[in-house]
Amino acid sequence: MDKTFPRSGECLSRSNSSNDLEKSLIVHSNFILEGSSGRLKNFLKKVMLKAKRSGIWWKLDKIECGILSLSTRLNIRFTSMKLLRSIVHIVKEINERLSFMYQNYVRGLRTAYNVAKFASENGYREAKDWVKDKFFIIWWGIFLNPKTYTK
Repeated sequence: MDKTFPRSGECLSRSNSSNDLEKSLIVHSNFILEGSSGRLKNFLKKVMLKAKRSGIWWKLDKIECGILSLSTRLNIRFTSMKLLRSIVHIVKEINERLSFMYQNYVRGLRTAYNVAKFASENGYREAKDWVKDKFFIIWWGIFLNPKTYTK
């Protein structure tokens, strides 16, 4: 029977010495890390697929694309905190760009600016503040989005 790794029914406290316990904990923690890195790789593959399908992937920096693609392809453990932080930052950026608010903000920004410029040129002085209003810009993005009318 292999004493380095406890089976699912065994308790870790059955080890006779503290060295055996430490070895079993190290092997057990490495096993957990290996399983979580596989789950993390699958999650990153799904994020990459969403980003590629929506077109956001091609707007990312080459370094960010390289970090994500290499972290899913290579056989590594995610133990480096710098690597994990950069991956979290990239995933947050992708999810932010995939969000409903961001897409409508980008879509409505130019139109909101043109509307505010037209209104201010025609005598409505308070229209300059419309460009600073986030919800006004998002409203124009929703208004211009053809998907909102076809559902």
